[in-house]
Amino acid sequence: MGGGAVPYASRVAALGWVALWSLGDASGPTAADASGNGRTGTYSNVTLGASGPAVPTTAATFVPASSSLVNVYSASLAGAFNGAEGTAACWFRVSAAGVWTDATIRRFLTLQVDGSNRVLLQRTAGDNQYQASYVAGGTTKSVTVTGAGSTGWLHLAITWNKAADRVRVYANGAQSGATQTGLGTWAGSLASNVCAIGSSGTTPGSLWSGDLAWVGVAAREFTAAEVLSLATV
Repeated sequence: MGGGAVPYASRVAALGWVALWSLGDASGPTAADASGNGRTGTYSNVTLGASGPAVPTTAATFVPASSSLVNVYSASLAGAFNGAEGTAACWFRVSAAGVWTDATIRRFLTLQVDGSNRVLLQRTAGDNQYQASYVAGGTTKSVTVTGAGSTGWLHLAITWNKAADRVRVYANGAQSGATQTGLGTWAGSLASNVCAIGSSGTTPGSLWSGDLAWVGVAAREFTAAEVLSLATV
């Protein structure tokens, strides 16, 4: 795919993020924040240096047996996160084709206050499916992408806007499913133990098996064109 003359890293960072973890660091233990906001994460049992979705960037490898995860919580992140409007996105790649049929929920990104207020990007327990969800005030709005099965890089994004009453999910840059309406009202601040990449929280759970790169969260609803730019390398 052709992304134009501007390098992917520069093009993506310029969109404006609360935090953007490329997971392309040369070494740990800190997951750098490419947004420039200094909201770094902390690696735990993650292997760095895998080939990323966009040359020359690299990615991080997560192994369930090693309880791999990245803790991305900070008071700064919690203060900047916008539960009423935002975007979350990531690139992901399974470790093997069997991950798509192992009947296991595997989390790409968790940003959560509690079970009634959270944003989730994940592989579902259904065969060849992944999903993005926005839960506010106990009302869940999610879209499940089916027919996956690829062992290559895939891109997933979700946008939410309470004022406009809509949630949209994008798979590989194109909207997937219908625009979701009837949103609840977000309540509370992100909790320190349930903001993680590759896990359901800092206590390992729903662990990812494969690679992740360019995981980000913004405090505004990205346009369809902006999401397409994220998925174009």
